[in-house]
Order: sequence, then structure tokens, then C-alpha cells
Amino acid sequence: MTLTEWIRATSGEPFRPGWSECAGWALRWVQVARMVDVSPWMPPDGVDPADYVAAAGGLEALAAGAAAGLCLEPTDMPERGDVGVIVVVRTAVAGICTGPDRWAVKSKDRVVFIDAKAVLAAWRV
Repeated sequence: MTLTEWIRATSGEPFRPGWSECAGWALRWVQVARMVDVSPWMPPDGVDPADYVAAAGGLEALAAGAAAGLCLEPTDMPERGDVGVIVVVRTAVAGICTGPDRWAVKSKDRVVFIDAKAVLAAWRV
């Protein structure tokens, strides 16, 4: 499945914490693109995703741990299909790079495309 197909297929998914919010959505892309099991880095059933992220030390720390566990290489130059943590309106969110300084992020009711120069961390997919 291509990134474009992934975005089209999942854009209308209803918001479901731990699955179809920004981090879960980006992590599921890694699963599709790399054909790897990402379940160890998804919040366990019954655990509030916000608590899960906080317990990991924040979204950037959680993403770094997942990336290391999935053998994703860090990059300072994210390319189309890479994943990362970006800053949107002073908030860290997970997203998928769609081109230079351009990111797709899953919001509550759709995928939005954002120009983001503030990339906290990114990994090659």
C-alpha cells in the first residue's frame, strides 16, 4: 500500500484513542509500510492514551522508544513516508512526512496536511 492509499483509506476513520489519533495512526503506517508488528508500542486496552504517553515521558520519548524497538533510523531530513513528532500550535503531535516540511496528521475527524518547520524528531520508514 502506498502512502497516498493509506491516507485515503484511513482519513475518515472515527477518532479512537490509541488507534486513530495522531500517534496510533502514524504507528499503524509504520506497520503497513514495513510489515512489522507495532502492537508492543500501542497503549494496552483500558489504558488512557494520554496517561500512556505521560508515563513514557512525553510523545517524543514514546516515539523514540518505539522507533528504536522497530529499528527505524533517526533522520534530520525526513522524506515522504517517514514518521516524526512535529510542533503544531505549540503542541507536539505525531505525523507522517508527505514532502519537504509537509506533514499529514490525523485529527479527530480527518487527516490534515500541515507545513511544519518545527520537527522535534523524525525516523526513516
